[in-house]
Amino acid sequence: VIKNVVRTTVAGVVGTWWFSPSEASSFCSSAVRDSFFRSTTYSLGSICFGSLIVAVLHIIRNSLRRTSNNRDAGILRCIAHCILAYIEALVEYFNKWAFIYCGIYGYSYVEAGKRVMNLFKTRGWSTIISDNLINRLLGIMCLGIGVLIGLFTLFVSFLVEEIESQSGWAGFGFFIGFVMGLVLSGLMMGLLANAVDSIIVCYAECPAEFGDSHPELAGGMQRTWSQAWSSLELTGQTAAGLH
Repeated sequence: VIKNVVRTTVAGVVGTWWFSPSEASSFCSSAVRDSFFRSTTYSLGSICFGSLIVAVLHIIRNSLRRTSNNRDAGILRCIAHCILAYIEALVEYFNKWAFIYCGIYGYSYVEAGKRVMNLFKTRGWSTIISDNLINRLLGIMCLGIGVLIGLFTLFVSFLVEEIESQSGWAGFGFFIGFVMGLVLSGLMMGLLANAVDSIIVCYAECPAEFGDSHPELAGGMQRTWSQAWSSLELTGQTAAGLH
């Protein structure tokens, strides 16, 4: 629940920056306060409901996966595979993109899931979601930061005479530094990943508004978009069936 509250808060801040940049001009701006307030009050029910559904679906999916891996299950294995496919579709339906819509527009979790998936599928953006390498890149960065901090901790440990004489403590120091770097960088990169996902949703639905609010950034993004996905249409109109 806390993770999803953070996700919807970040999405709300990005949405405010997208449409009204003057209200999200700094860390202590009203956009941060208002987005956090909405996430912990008006949208908290949707967040808890969506978190509960996702948790239940993950439990059922894991149970069915264990059943499907049992070679002696016979017909139960086939049934489990069918149910698992249906559960996987539900997980896609109630995924992280729905919380972004909750944060930006204040929709309920179910309505947000419908709108965001219909938006991407109608505009032909499913490939872009699958091709989103941001999370992988951020994961590699977190790993690199963890290793660097671990090496720094190891270097510091060798400077201390008492620890230098005990090689086991040096390895323990590296492990502690690695874990701390991984966790702290993961928190920061998680916020960045949430912001990137929110920008993708906003750019999918309202690219024209981005051009009005941030013309220079919009021009650069348009050029990059044309180079990366020239075959996909990008307009300022949302599919009629979404509203």
